[in-house]
Amino acid sequence: MPSLADDKEAIRENLARYIAVADLGGPAAEEWAAFFTDDAEFRQQGADAVVGRDALVEFGRTMPATGVRHMISDHVIEVDGDEATCVATVALFIGGKFFGTGRASDELRRVDGRWRIASRSFAPDW
Repeated sequence: MPSLADDKEAIRENLARYIAVADLGGPAAEEWAAFFTDDAEFRQQGADAVVGRDALVEFGRTMPATGVRHMISDHVIEVDGDEATCVATVALFIGGKFFGTGRASDELRRVDGRWRIASRSFAPDW
C-alpha cells in the first residue's frame, strides 16, 4: 500500500500531466478525458456541468490547440484511502500573455491503482 507521501506525489504528478495534455487542446481530447473517472463531472463557473466520459471528450475537442498554457501550484491535498481532494491555484496564459488566475477544486478517486479526477470545478478570480 502506498504511503501518504506517495499518494500525494502521485496526485501532483497526475494533475501536472493532466494540465500538460489540456494545453494540447482538441487534438488530445480523448487523452485528456482519460484523466477522469467514467462518471466524472467538470464544472466551470458560469457554465453547465460536463458529465461523463463521452461528454468530456466532446468538450475537450472544443479546447484551443495552441496558445494556451496553464500553470498549477499551491496544491492542498487530503487523502482518505482511495479518495482524495485537491485545491490548487491555476495561472492561465494565452498567447504568451498572462490572462488571470483561479482556483481548481478536485475530488479524486483511485481506480485500478491510478488517481483519476471524479469531479473538477474551476472558479476564475477575474
